[in-house]
Amino acid sequence: MKTEEFTTIMLTADEGHFLTEREDVPILKRTVASVVAVGRNDSPEEWVEISAEEAEEWKRKYNEARKLEEETMLLNESENADN
Repeated sequence: MKTEEFTTIMLTADEGHFLTEREDVPILKRTVASVVAVGRNDSPEEWVEISAEEAEEWKRKYNEARKLEEETMLLNESENADN
């Protein structure tokens, strides 16, 4: 049996703020959260604190992208059913 031990770092945003990836991440993969667990392959420097207003904007963009993705899937299913 192999045993490994590693440390998890918990990042907690200040009150009224959220955390998100520092780098450009596709909107449907972006994380916006008040607490993030950073594992051994990640670094706290990969995260940035944003305001509640910025978090709401990311959530709005996520919802728009998700809706578009669902509409596209339904359209493709409909087209495939017609063939």
